[in-house]
Amino acid sequence: MRRHTGVALAIAILLGVLGPQLPGAAQTQTPQRGGTFVVALDADPPSQILETLVHYDDKFTPIPRLVQSWSVSADNKTVRFNLQRNVKWHDGRPFTSADVKFTFEVFGPRYSAAYKPVFEGLESVDTPDANTVMFRFSRPNGILLSFLGDPPFIVVPKHSHLCSFGSRPATRSRCWAPRQATSAVGSTTCSCA
Repeated sequence: MRRHTGVALAIAILLGVLGPQLPGAAQTQTPQRGGTFVVALDADPPSQILETLVHYDDKFTPIPRLVQSWSVSADNKTVRFNLQRNVKWHDGRPFTSADVKFTFEVFGPRYSAAYKPVFEGLESVDTPDANTVMFRFSRPNGILLSFLGDPPFIVVPKHSHLCSFGSRPATRSRCWAPRQATSAVGSTTCSCA
């Protein structure tokens, strides 16, 4: 793999240096206003649109996205999120606190190294009801809100990804989790293919 990367890099450098001097090389033209800009896109729209709990404004201050509001305990050990209501996943199922719990306790830590430093000291993710999530830490956590809007912290639908973790057979034809994820649940084999 490294050899192929090195060869490709060497070719790219040579073309960049010698390209303009090669016979038939295009001459630099003055840009003209107007014309057509062609972009190649994947023909299929994404099957899932995933979001984070918060986003950031132009000053990088966290603002609600999948949450309506949040509060932080006086000792900075507990962060309580009140989730947006009437949010639906791509398949029409409701977004609930169970999805957030699954994402931050199971899915995220398994697939992203970003979770370890941000969630260091996490004791539990509690879901007292379908619209409330509470992150409880063993010591103060002052960085959580600074990272929850970053791409590694998207929330995934629990019902679409359980098969990757051996909890139930898959019911979807496609999973966002790695395609090789298979497991045996009793006598039933589950596969996200």
